[in-house]
Amino acid sequence: MVKNKSPTNFRLGFQILLICTCQQETLKLNLPHIFMNFSLKSLPILFGIVVLFSLFSFAHPFFVSMTELIYNQKEKSLEISVRIFTDDLEKELANDCHCKVDLIQKEKHGEMEPILQKYLNKTLKISPNGKPSTFRFVGFEKEEESIWSYLEINNINEINTLQIENKILHNTQKKQSNLIRLKNKDFDKTVQLSYPESSARF
Repeated sequence: MVKNKSPTNFRLGFQILLICTCQQETLKLNLPHIFMNFSLKSLPILFGIVVLFSLFSFAHPFFVSMTELIYNQKEKSLEISVRIFTDDLEKELANDCHCKVDLIQKEKHGEMEPILQKYLNKTLKISPNGKPSTFRFVGFEKEEESIWSYLEINNINEINTLQIENKILHNTQKKQSNLIRLKNKDFDKTVQLSYPESSARF
């Protein structure tokens, strides 16, 4: 990933790459740190798409989040990583709590964690095997133009089905796309929810 990208182009490139996970078997994302492995044949096409749409990105902004759920069989837990663009998330949290939000300054993290945790509890509902579960908020960090939030659900012997309700950024972004990826043993699937869609089942 090119570190010198402008925030707008970074957002656009991230959107295109995430959508490709729903449609291309050659592209894989491993979160919470993105490592992209794609065939060399895809590179010129992907680059062309980014360049072409970057010319119009000032008029057509993209709003996207990524939620990845990995079942840890050894620990019997569901490890959850949520990536949201910082400016979008700060706007959403400020609208939700009617307070000043600063997710960038590290000295503010202790003050911001309860606000972020409360918001995710309201907008992200996870039901392994049809049973609604409460996740443990592990923490968050800033990386590039995004905020990573880390969550965990313990005491899950196995996952046969998974129901997710995801309304992240629905209050302030009507063009929001929320991508959800589940990795469970050999199962690896990503779905895209475009506003107002909010429910996915694996």
